[in-house]
Amino acid sequence: MKNCHRLLFALICCSALFLLGGCGDEPVQSSDAELGSPSDDLDRNNAAPSPAPPSGQSQPSAPVRVDERTPSADWSGNSAYYLAIFEERYENAERQKKILVEVPDEREETEASKPKLEERIVSEPVEVKRLYVRTVDQPYTGRIIRLYLSGSPEYLANFESGFRKGVAYWWSPDGKLARAARGWGNELEEVDVNTVVNPFEKVIAEMTNREPESGQSVFRGSAKRFEEWNKYDSENRLTDGTTGELVSGQVKLYGDDGKLQSESHYQDGLVHGFSNSYHSNGVQATKTVFSNGDKTGTETWWGDNGLKSYEANFVNGKMNGLETIWGEGGSISSQLRYKDGKLVETVYTKE
Repeated sequence: MKNCHRLLFALICCSALFLLGGCGDEPVQSSDAELGSPSDDLDRNNAAPSPAPPSGQSQPSAPVRVDERTPSADWSGNSAYYLAIFEERYENAERQKKILVEVPDEREETEASKPKLEERIVSEPVEVKRLYVRTVDQPYTGRIIRLYLSGSPEYLANFESGFRKGVAYWWSPDGKLARAARGWGNELEEVDVNTVVNPFEKVIAEMTNREPESGQSVFRGSAKRFEEWNKYDSENRLTDGTTGELVSGQVKLYGDDGKLQSESHYQDGLVHGFSNSYHSNGVQATKTVFSNGDKTGTETWWGDNGLKSYEANFVNGKMNGLETIWGEGGSISSQLRYKDGKLVETVYTKE
């Protein structure tokens, strides 16, 4: 937070200096200056040379986010990860249904005769619910196994072209079948749980024997879901809020649009390794390296145009070395040198 405040103050000061430096008319030289007096030559020879401006940026350098791959036809994950990968939509569709239509009976034309009923198939617009894959914006076909954060099954359903097919099941955290239903949305039909076979044990066996995904994260979901899931212990280490275990692995946070916003690596509850964040257009916003919770190495910020806006170096959580701030056009606004977290030299400031 202190570094953020320092950066903000530096940017404000640099902007103010730039505006002040650009105000007013160009200075008018005296006749002595035009003649080049000896005193002026002496002053110029003894004056300290102003630092040459460091070179700016010629092109964007920020990496671009890699979006999630398309989910398989047999997907499993927690509810927060489910919302990041899939989108449930209501949309209008034409559905066929059978209706009875009164038609006259040609054999009986008496006034007392009853009209004949004939079955016909008609189409009508209805509002239906469908499941879409966010990355490709296409309806999903396959099986969904949603899990509690503990890893226990919470929901099971099968989909075809985005429509839920067959019986869907819901379980409580202790594994008890809590609900069953057919259809979806406006076509939902509740099913008595006592009349269906509970597939819980079968799902448990499948999940136990399933190979974990390559690079699978400890948590994937929204920032809100992450706050609900996690818990910090007395030493400010990240733990699983359900089990109390220290978190080791990757945590990915997604926006409402399903796009990755940030990813961080943890080891025994502390940030360890790379921590990245991204702009909405996919351009990387920040990259920071941590070692057991402390910043180490280079921290870099980029604008959504891919140009660097800030870069600093850290050792054991303290700034060490050069801190550089870039302006909007890519030119360097200031360079300061730090040692053990303290400013020791102003290398360059844009006037």
